[in-house]
Amino acid sequence: MTVSDLRTVDVAPPPGQAARLSATLFVVSAIHGLGIAFFPVWLAARGLTEDEIGLLLAMPLAATVFATPVIMRYAERAGRIAACFIASAVGIALSHVAMALAPDVGALFVAAILMAIARAPLSTLGDALTFALIARDPSIDYGRVRLWVSVSVLVAMLIGGFAVERIAPAHIIWLIVAWTGVGALAAVALTPRAGDRAARAATQAAPARLERKGAIVAVIAAAALVQASHAVLYSFGSLHWRAQGASGDFIGLAWSVGLVCEISLFAASRRFGVEARAPFYLALGAAGASVRWLAMTLDPSGPALLALQGMHAFSFGATHLGSVFLLVRLAPAAFRAQAQGWLTSAIGLSLMAATAASGPLYRLAGERAYALMAAFAFAGLISALIAGRLAAQPQSAGSGG
Repeated sequence: MTVSDLRTVDVAPPPGQAARLSATLFVVSAIHGLGIAFFPVWLAARGLTEDEIGLLLAMPLAATVFATPVIMRYAERAGRIAACFIASAVGIALSHVAMALAPDVGALFVAAILMAIARAPLSTLGDALTFALIARDPSIDYGRVRLWVSVSVLVAMLIGGFAVERIAPAHIIWLIVAWTGVGALAAVALTPRAGDRAARAATQAAPARLERKGAIVAVIAAAALVQASHAVLYSFGSLHWRAQGASGDFIGLAWSVGLVCEISLFAASRRFGVEARAPFYLALGAAGASVRWLAMTLDPSGPALLALQGMHAFSFGATHLGSVFLLVRLAPAAFRAQAQGWLTSAIGLSLMAATAASGPLYRLAGERAYALMAAFAFAGLISALIAGRLAAQPQSAGSGG
């Protein structure tokens, strides 16, 4: 089954739904880029220690592991995906207000926990909304909707890098509050509710048994291993490049190259036939990550480093596209959004573990720490090949996958 097979033919979709969702994702998803650029600086200005900052920044990953599957199960069973997406955006804004007004560190941590829970399912709910719209209108291109998340992160990081030099650290939180407030308003005003009717109808009509468990587990394992292999880069990439003597402008360029290549793949995903060739793209992402991290052990700089950053289109982009399209194919409608929640939870858990290990590993081995990341990615490649083989096997009658 492909995404185009999920169409419900009883109601024509209202016009402009994909554009509305793209605009909503662009505004709401900026919180990811803003968090990278601003949040740690503000926490330090509040007087938190390095250990406290590290713990607080780990909360979203922990919340992703535990909260996302529960929220996605409710959203799918109740047919309230759009409502949960709106609630997530509003919760993010309100929790940032609570953090800004927190009188002490204890209250700040309570507000941060609430923020982490609100933020955890945001991207997964956005994917579920997109596929619910595709169920009604197969002409909608998932990649062209999803790319606005990446564009938003890129723009927010660029704005953050510019503004963090011009705003007093103690006032940074109010810029985040303002942006998340705009995101909450955009979610309330623009989030398309049209997909929920199709999602409820598909869920009610689909078999409630999950038949292709082995293939689904293999897909989730592959994606989780490959995405976790980015841990050393995410944690220590900028620090290592600065130690090499790279300028701030070059470091910003290096991150931008990766995001631009990722965005380009999303934009062209339908032309490349990603939906029909999802197992290939999942394996391509894992193989690309393996090559990327092995090359990073050579401590590249300059143009060679930029070329490897361009491989983010494979290590992240192809892995993401291959995994979400494979899960849509394998999971029956009654479990489709939940399966995306399981994927997000597994990625959060594996990335949290890899991030925790990357600190001592980088301290002991420097750039050679990327060798372990390559091993993660290679294990992901094996899982991807297993997933492709299992996905190609005939399914039992009534599986709905």
